[in-house]
Parts: sequence; structure tokens; C-alpha cells
Amino acid sequence: MSNDKTKPEVLKLGIEDDTITALYLGCRTEDHLKDDLIFEIQHKFPNAKIYKSKIGQNNFALEFEQLLSSSHNGQYTTNKAG
Repeated sequence: MSNDKTKPEVLKLGIEDDTITALYLGCRTEDHLKDDLIFEIQHKFPNAKIYKSKIGQNNFALEFEQLLSSSHNGQYTTNKAG
């Protein structure tokens, strides 16, 4: 459960919108932290792509999937990054 004391704060500090091009979330990122980071990145760096990682099924590696926002409901789906 997140509140003002536990919610991470993303500060732009004069960074241009196109400076941050991608956010990569680790495979063990907690859902509440992932949701907070996605929200902040979307609003402060609208052109940034967001990826989440998962442990590879057939090898010792991480696989990355791009998160895609559905414009009509704000829900996210994944698209395997190639």
C-alpha cells in the first residue's frame, strides 16, 4: 500500500521530455512500485518507452517486454521486445 511517505518521487530537475527514452523494470519489481513508476514516467517523460523483464524460460537470461498502454482504459498489455 502506497502513501505520500512511501511513494517514490520522480523529479525532472530541468531534464527535457525527450532525454529519458526508456524505463526498464526488473523482474522482481513490486507491483505497487511498478505502477507508481509507470504513472510518473508517463506524465513527466511522455515519449519514454517502458519495459518489464522476466526470467527466460529456456535459458539463463532476462527477457524484456514492452508495456503498451491501451488508450481507452489506461490498462497495460505487453509486447515482447525483440
